[in-house]
Amino acid sequence: MRKPALIVQFTLSITLLIITFVVQKQLNALMDKNPGIETKGILRTVFIPNSEKERGTGNLLDELGRNPLIDSYAPGYSPFKPITTVLQAPGKPNSILQPDLLIVGKNYLKVFGLKVIEGRFCDQEGDYMEEKFVINETAKKQWGITDISVGLAVPPEHNYTHEIIGVIKDFNVHPLSEKPRPLVIMFFDEGMQNFDYYIKFKKGSEKAGLESIRKLHHQLCPGADFEYIFLTDELAQLYQKEKRLSRICTLFTLIGLMITAIGLFTFVYNDTQRRVKEIGIRKVNGARLSDILLLLHADLLKAFAVAFVIACPVSWFAMHRWLQNFAYQTILSWWIFVLAGLIVFVAALLTVSWQSWRAAKRNPVESLRYE
Repeated sequence: MRKPALIVQFTLSITLLIITFVVQKQLNALMDKNPGIETKGILRTVFIPNSEKERGTGNLLDELGRNPLIDSYAPGYSPFKPITTVLQAPGKPNSILQPDLLIVGKNYLKVFGLKVIEGRFCDQEGDYMEEKFVINETAKKQWGITDISVGLAVPPEHNYTHEIIGVIKDFNVHPLSEKPRPLVIMFFDEGMQNFDYYIKFKKGSEKAGLESIRKLHHQLCPGADFEYIFLTDELAQLYQKEKRLSRICTLFTLIGLMITAIGLFTFVYNDTQRRVKEIGIRKVNGARLSDILLLLHADLLKAFAVAFVIACPVSWFAMHRWLQNFAYQTILSWWIFVLAGLIVFVAALLTVSWQSWRAAKRNPVESLRYE
């Protein structure tokens, strides 16, 4: 049962290593992919005092506008935490959708670099909440809208129709494991001090800008804690599930390699002890060191070859099925399988080389004396 056990150990090690490489490659692809909006150098915070009595002096918008470290700022909902609503295309009762909804204030378009591809954005006077919408490409396509002037209706009991004033290019408000969903954006310019504020710093001014916002917060809201997060960190939080999976795969791979190394060492040790006399006789008859090493490693090479042939299709099938859960997928490159096999093979050789070398270099006289 030693050889089948060795094949199983090799197969598990190669498979786990391939899985780890693919999971990490997919995670890197998701993290590196542009979600369609700007996130670098953008801070999210709130300016809400614990009570009106603790409200400091100064005007928030004036202070932000005078700050030389700030490129732009806007209140509104987080692009990564939308709410949902229910809408339909007028005259199409079967077109009811539950799109994502973002409520935004002035300059939201500029802060996040959203691209308007039809009409205009909702950030002018008169673009009041629940009257005028901006939708994304996916919403326009799924509602079958060819002319945005038809507007959107609130089903099923309301007959009021909202005006669509523009269409923006799709961007991802959810993890990139999903394709963009229908999205509507509405403008709200009253009482926005209770919303999150998104502050985009000038390039290279993030650290100094953060300190200036911290001081401003203590000035305007002296009794409240200063809470903030950079949008790049908020985006990274969307992939906690994939990160945990990557760490788990790495841990199991290390454990698998350790078990394989222990099994290999035991296998080679027992094999060399069992073949001491054979090695001695071969050396007396003129066998070279390379011949002895090849003899000792022959079973190891055969077991690895069988394991590699088994592990590649199994891991490819498993990873191919797993990648189907993502809208944006990395490629199962051939080098992943070769690299995984090479790492396991080199680790196996390093594990057994000392024991094999020691057995091959042993004096044949000493080997035959104790037989």
